[in-house]
Amino acid sequence: MYEEIIYEVEDPVATITINRPERLNALTARTQVELKHAMIAAERDESVVGIILTGAGRAFSAGADMRSLAEIAERRGIEQDESLAQMESESRGRDVEQEFRVTWSFIPSLKKPVIAAVNGPCAGMSTAIATMCDLRFASESAVFTTSFSQRGLVPSTALAGCSRAWWGPRRRSTCCGALEEWTRVRRNAWGWSTGSSPATSFWRPRAATSRTWRLTRRRPRLW
Repeated sequence: MYEEIIYEVEDPVATITINRPERLNALTARTQVELKHAMIAAERDESVVGIILTGAGRAFSAGADMRSLAEIAERRGIEQDESLAQMESESRGRDVEQEFRVTWSFIPSLKKPVIAAVNGPCAGMSTAIATMCDLRFASESAVFTTSFSQRGLVPSTALAGCSRAWWGPRRRSTCCGALEEWTRVRRNAWGWSTGSSPATSFWRPRAATSRTWRLTRRRPRLW
């Protein structure tokens, strides 16, 4: 069913992998629909207690796929097919507040924790997606950056809203407006990521599954 992500359930944990390594997992319109559908499917699956979001290959995600955006602009719209329309239809009907029904703000409304396993570069829109997750674990090779100021854009609601609540206006401005990458020391000191691990040992499915299971068992009433 999915073309640009991989959805797997092992024991009680669902792992969603953005699977476009040849494009550093850049997000197309289809990728975004598939991600939302998979997360909601995991929420509805009674056997799943937690969700891990990661990327295939050496990157978490390079953000929005500029080539895909150019094609959308040229066609003046998103080309829909039957499978996409069906996934969008199946993703509707959740009983949540209006604020949680748009873009990536639905992630905090999920009744199960979502953990971003950031295995490499994470840029633009993907930084906002990781920010909306409940927890973030990053490899030492992971770098984070935003591109709003480079493109003359206002920071996304997801990133600007969450970062203001966590860090206050000064650090939010640095996070959303600066051209520099977030260093490992900075993101850990600010509390954005829970910790860093060597790239060679970071992404081990069994270890990640075990970690998610322990977190959900320890604090089952948070979600």
